Amino acid sequence: ETGDSLNGIVILVRGKLAHENILQEFPEGGLYSKYVFGEIHADFLDQDDLDDIATTSRQTVIEDDQRYTALRNKIQDELKYIQSSWTDLRNREGQQAAEMIPAIREWINGLNSDHQVSARNLFGRINQLPIDNDSEKRRIFIGNVLAFESLRFRSMTRRIEQISLENLGALGEVFTQLDDLEESAYYQIIRQRLEVIDKLTNLVDDNAKERALQEHLFTHLWLLDPSWERATSTATMEKSIGTVFESVSHTLTREQRDSRFDIQYTTTGKKHVVIELKRYNRSLFTDDLASQIRKYRESIATVLDNMGMGDEPLEFVCVIGKPLRDWSSPRDGKRTSAQMLAALDARVVMYDELIVNAQQAYQDYLVGQKDASRLYQLITEIEDDDFSALRPDAD
Repeated sequence: ETGDSLNGIVILVRGKLAHENILQEFPEGGLYSKYVFGEIHADFLDQDDLDDIATTSRQTVIEDDQRYTALRNKIQDELKYIQSSWTDLRNREGQQAAEMIPAIREWINGLNSDHQVSARNLFGRINQLPIDNDSEKRRIFIGNVLAFESLRFRSMTRRIEQISLENLGALGEVFTQLDDLEESAYYQIIRQRLEVIDKLTNLVDDNAKERALQEHLFTHLWLLDPSWERATSTATMEKSIGTVFESVSHTLTREQRDSRFDIQYTTTGKKHVVIELKRYNRSLFTDDLASQIRKYRESIATVLDNMGMGDEPLEFVCVIGKPLRDWSSPRDGKRTSAQMLAALDARVVMYDELIVNAQQAYQDYLVGQKDASRLYQLITEIEDDDFSALRPDAD
């Protein structure tokens, strides 16, 4: 009621305060110690036939007195007993509560007997954490499921028991830092791809497609090529290529300039990539694109030569909304167009084709990574399940 902490053990001798908080003398770092409180009546510390044990300030006692040492040893034993009992109780309650979540229960039941023991111990320890927020607890559950799956993949689940309770909330982050534990990253990749693809798939307005692709394409280049996961570029190169874009733009025809929605430069591996979004409702001839790309290509090649990177490959990708006008030529117009652009290390991708291809790539990814599909389903179920049973006030 007063806001003061009750966390401590008071020593009383014949009804008088002898020590305000003896608990602080014990280096107890366990979470259980934050819940310990009470008082000890130790009248044996004040006996008429023995020396006075109180200090001159009367606020504490002489610490090297045998009576006080015996009391400390007794309290130490009791604290260890409390810690063991508290931990066992919270583990059992935590395991039971976790298995009230259907997705967790089914996941645990699907493990072999040894892994079931480790998984139940893991969730027993998680539920010792003083967290009442459902979303935070979901985050910790998901992170630890992924970490457990990663360790299970390498038959190292026993390592979980070496993690201190205080660090358990960050266990997911700890293990996803290990490069060879790729399974823990599957869910993140799938979730990101699914969100982007769903957003693009549901768009029907042409202008909305332009804006969405501008927003997502340059940061999710796997939409164009599954191998382009981590495209990057340096500030120096971005500035240099930006100057190229600006200078070349002045040499383009008005129709070529007006047809552009956005243009970006990036690198993936040792390849330098230029991606240009054309306005969805504009349709150009292959010759128009080739003329434009040729100007960019020559200028960028000069920049790369000056930086000692002249032998590194270039690629130009034009994302278009409408078919190129010469594709309808009766003599293999589309194939001829592709060959003309390929000679310039260029290609075109249509907006709608890009989205369909991304969906197919996503499906292929799931088929190729069965564990990823299983984990995605598990995490989705954890996110949808009711966590009210885990709250401290739950019946």
